[in-house]
Amino acid sequence: MGLYDRDYTQDGYQSRFHRAPQMRLGFPRLTPTVKWLLIINVSVFFAGIIIKPLGVLIYRWFQLDTTSFARALQVWRLVSYQFLHAPDSIGHIFFNMLGLYFLGPTLERYWGGRKFLRFYLFCGVTGALLYLFLVAVGFLPAGVMVGASGAILGMLAACAILFPHFVVFILF
Repeated sequence: MGLYDRDYTQDGYQSRFHRAPQMRLGFPRLTPTVKWLLIINVSVFFAGIIIKPLGVLIYRWFQLDTTSFARALQVWRLVSYQFLHAPDSIGHIFFNMLGLYFLGPTLERYWGGRKFLRFYLFCGVTGALLYLFLVAVGFLPAGVMVGASGAILGMLAACAILFPHFVVFILF
């Protein structure tokens, strides 16, 4: 079966379970889980910048650190690193939160808050495990990792699979 023979590529296709989101220009309405993820990420970022000792403590205990075998085995870091962003790079958190803002509400409305949050955290943990694997086999040098990029890219893939006609405009 070719790509153009599939049901969802045909005119007028609608799944019996849901309708595809309609294209509209404008900003999405925030959903509760996405709103809390945005608040947590931005709050942790600015708390680390404003209160330097707190920032050092937070990053020391919660970033994904592969420079030490003992720290690499601390399981909570697989989730906690997703809420940290490089303090010297405002672009890092800006683009991650922009992706969360535009992709998150669509997925949360489709799945519901709990399933969306589980998926978001699962994608981040998967990104962390992939990073640990690439360091272990010597493909990447040992270092630290922070950011929600793994979760955001997982959401992007989910939107591409679930909503193949989803249009994203990137304007600069």
